[in-house]
Amino acid sequence: MNLLDNDSITHTMIQIKRSKPGKNPTKHGIVLKGLKPLYQNTLKKHEFLKDVCDDDKFLNIMFSIVDKESRIKNKSKYFIDPTDLKIKSRDRLQDEIRIIPWKCSFCQCEIKSKMDNFSIKNFTCKDCYDTYTKDGKIVSELILNNSVEFTEHCKRLINKDRKNFLKYISK
Repeated sequence: MNLLDNDSITHTMIQIKRSKPGKNPTKHGIVLKGLKPLYQNTLKKHEFLKDVCDDDKFLNIMFSIVDKESRIKNKSKYFIDPTDLKIKSRDRLQDEIRIIPWKCSFCQCEIKSKMDNFSIKNFTCKDCYDTYTKDGKIVSELILNNSVEFTEHCKRLINKDRKNFLKYISK
């Protein structure tokens, strides 16, 4: 990546406001108000930036690097899964949150369905899928009804989670 090439900067250019210390809090002559907290902390943390803070191009490149570093750090974080209290990576936790226990459209056995998947396989167990819908061209009314019921169930779960979250933040 050529740091001087404008095409290599993929994030939006940030309008940097400058001011002398006074009414608005500043660091190295840059007004902190309106900047992301991450950018503010970067300016506060690194004194060596004082010498190069008059170059907007440099600051935008630096903020781009800070954004990329932040995204990488967030992906590698681990979280506690509230359902089983185990520590999991962010990606694994997001995948598991989308999986909901459900029942097969034909035999009513327990299956795991993904909240964002509306294919025929998502509403049948492996045996019933192989038996009743091998080619997937003809869709049984049982699957259609089950998918509608599943959608309603997901909406109820989301609304319940939303209410719990609102109760939590209002405390």
